[in-house]
Amino acid sequence: MAFTKQIITSSGYTAGYWQLSEWTFNKLRAELRATFRVYRDAEAASAGMSPASEQVAKLRLSGEEYQAVFGPDRDFSKSDQQLIYETAKVAGVTSDFQDQDDPRKLFKRAERA
Repeated sequence: MAFTKQIITSSGYTAGYWQLSEWTFNKLRAELRATFRVYRDAEAASAGMSPASEQVAKLRLSGEEYQAVFGPDRDFSKSDQQLIYETAKVAGVTSDFQDQDDPRKLFKRAERA
């Protein structure tokens, strides 16, 4: 599972395969933090290669936003990862790629891989 959207990294490298790399929940605070790293392509990611850049995209949910996705009424037919990908596409992410579209919309026009 990943997003595909071409970007140019700070070193001028073109990459386009965004994979969820880490996420943490704090259920007491109703918070989620998720990080997406960009790889050259799906083959590079599946081969265990390093990400194409240290730059990342981040999703943070708290309070009501968190409860809407992961609260007691969550969709239990979907994994946490599926819900994170869906939420990132709808809610937007914070991105290190400031010059590549609106950083909150990095995945809104991305395709699911």
